Formats: sequence, structure tokens, C-alpha cells
Amino acid sequence: MADVLRGLHRLFPLTATGFVALAVAVPALWIVGIGHVDHVLVVAGAAALLLLLGALVITFVGALHARRALASAEPRTVRLVAGTPGPTGVTYATPLWLPLLDVRWTVAHPDVEVRLVPRGRTLHEQWTAKRRGRPDRVVRTVRVGDAFGLCAIDLRLEAPLDALVLPAEGALRRVEVVQGLAAGDQIAHPEGSPVGDLQDMRQYGAGDPIRYVLWKVFAKSRTLMVRTPERALAPVTRTAAYLVAGRHDQAAAGTARTAVECGALGAEWVFGCDGTSTVIRDRKDLLPLLLASAEHPLDQGGTGLPAFLESAEDPRRIVVFAPAVGGPWVDRVLGLARSREVELVLCADRIVPARPRLDVRTLVLRPEAAGRPGEVVVDKGELGRLVTRVAGVRDVRVVDRQAGVVFAGAHIAALARGAA
Repeated sequence: MADVLRGLHRLFPLTATGFVALAVAVPALWIVGIGHVDHVLVVAGAAALLLLLGALVITFVGALHARRALASAEPRTVRLVAGTPGPTGVTYATPLWLPLLDVRWTVAHPDVEVRLVPRGRTLHEQWTAKRRGRPDRVVRTVRVGDAFGLCAIDLRLEAPLDALVLPAEGALRRVEVVQGLAAGDQIAHPEGSPVGDLQDMRQYGAGDPIRYVLWKVFAKSRTLMVRTPERALAPVTRTAAYLVAGRHDQAAAGTARTAVECGALGAEWVFGCDGTSTVIRDRKDLLPLLLASAEHPLDQGGTGLPAFLESAEDPRRIVVFAPAVGGPWVDRVLGLARSREVELVLCADRIVPARPRLDVRTLVLRPEAAGRPGEVVVDKGELGRLVTRVAGVRDVRVVDRQAGVVFAGAHIAALARGAA
């Protein structure tokens, strides 16, 4: 029965509104209008049938025009950032000789949201990708109809695509964030603090104590600078960094990209990730590796870490970028931490206050907790439980990608105490 209805819809592409109009117009014209010589219903029924016929003609002609126009408008290369709307270059302009034409389309991809931005008579396609990757084909379902909603035809257009969806960095390129991702291995005294006197300085960042502001420098340069402790840590000469891919890994991929491109891993480093056995030592090879990691199974995060360390030639520092959401990867990293010293960087897009589990008002009044497409939003309670679980790791840091903040030390201890 469903196949019969689909066949009839292809021959007569009427919508539900169109079928109702047809069911009313025909009896009104032939039975009441002509049969009882009711001239008003004759005119009304004939006008309704002519409107349906015009809608059919507009729909058929518009479908042919839309198929040809969209097939020729496919761009060669699309470069987007995950979570940020971006144009794809695909446009469709309604012809002046079809003023009552209505065209809309969607993309059959689980990680892409499509928005059509009207500018005059032209529709511009924008994509918001939830996850990094490199899709090579696109399937669009185009719905062509009339402005009254009486008729509609669905077209399925499949075409090759050269697209790059890169992981977003958010606010991670700030100086203090890059410094927070960097570290060393030589401490002046095993019982002393890894920082010295307030001799260094950097540009003021959100959350810095106001008492550390260098007001004389501000008076001369009109730039807020703060005093920072001189690091008693020497930069390492060999760093092995690894990205745990899988579910909720978008923030981790963006943080790893920032750490590599901004030099936070030191002068000598190697980088690897799940989903590929390739190990890179040059920044120009980073993006293809991050895009390849998007194809890794979502529940197999961290499976390639042992093989990566074997090919890393005995590094002096091991940094693991992982999502700030627990998963199967936690046991794999903890197993490695029993025999090696590991620095774990937990990455999220936003960290929100912990909310009661059964508080309906919180779910209604805090829609921001849902986040944008692809965002990793973690509340402090869940994050504290994860920090407690990975307490055996040598060094744990938490990165808030949207705020551009790195939490370590006392902040991590506070999260663990709050989850206890």
C-alpha cells in the first residue's frame, strides 16, 4: 500500500493540503455547481482547479530548474571549523519567471546541520558540523513546491565533495593557556615549589589578581601586564603527545591542535592519535592526522596508545589529550600510568556548575547546559568524579576551550574534594 501511495505521489505530487483542496473543488464544481447550476460554486471550483494546475506546472518546472542549478553549483573545496556555521558555496536563486516557487533542502549527514540563509531571491547554504572530518560525498534532499503548499516534489541529489572540517580551538591561543599546557621535568628541590620569585611578566588575563598588575608599565604602554612567578622548570627535549579519539573528543582535538601549533610541546616532540598508526614530527602534518582520527570507533578510545609509545623512542614526557567525560579510555590510560609517568589533559568546551539530578527547574531554566552542536558541556560534579578516578596519574589538568582557561593544582584538588 505504501509503494502504491508513493507511486501516486510521483505522478500527482500533491501535498495533504493539495489533496484536501482537490477533494473539495471537484464536488463543488461538478456536483453542486454544474448539477444545481450554482454559478458561484462553478467559479470557485474552477478557480481552485486552475490554482492546483498552476501549482503542478510551477512545481514540475521548478524541480527541473533546481536540479540543474544545484548540480552545477557544487563547490570544489569546503573548509569549515567544527561547531561554527560556515558557507559551503552552494546557492540557489529563484528565477523571476517562477515567482511562486519554494525550494528547501537538507543534507543526509548525522554530524551536519544545514541552514539556508535567504538574501534577496538567493538561498545560501551554511553548514554547522558537529565533528571534525573529511566527508567525500554529500546527499541533498531537495523539496521543490509552490508558495501555497499545494504541491511538492522531493529530489535526491548525490555528488562528490571535497570538505575539511577542522577542530575548533576556541579561546585556547591566549598566552596563559599555551603556558599552562607547557611543562618541564627539572625542579630545583623535590620539596620546594616549582615556581620562584615574581620576576616574569605577561599580558593580563581574566582571573589574574589585580595586585600583580604592573601599573607603571600600563601608564607608559596602556597595556595591562601582570607579574608572574619565574618557572623553576626546564623545558623538556622530547615530548610524546597522544590524542584519545572517540565520543566527546572535539575539545580534546582542538586543544591538541593548539598545543602543537603554538609550540607548547617543546622543541622536540612526536604526536599520534587513535585511528591511525602514523606518528608525526612536523606541524604541517597535524591536520590530516586529526581528520583521520575522526573515523576511529567511538568506544575504542586509547587503544593505539601502547603502540604509539613503542614508536616514540623512549620520550621523557608523555602528554595524553582526552575528553573530560569518562569512558573506556580511562582504564587504558590508568593501566599505562602504573608503569609510566603520564600527564593527562582533560578537555571540555564548557564547565558548568553541578546541578541536582532530579531538579526539573534546572532542566527548564538552564537551556545553555545543552550547548551548541558538537559541544562538550561538563558539570563540575561529573568532572570531579572523573578527576578522582584518575588520581593515580602524575599530573592532571583541565582545559575549558570556550573560556580559554587551564585548571591545575589547587583547582583540580577542589574538584576532587567536591566529588567525594
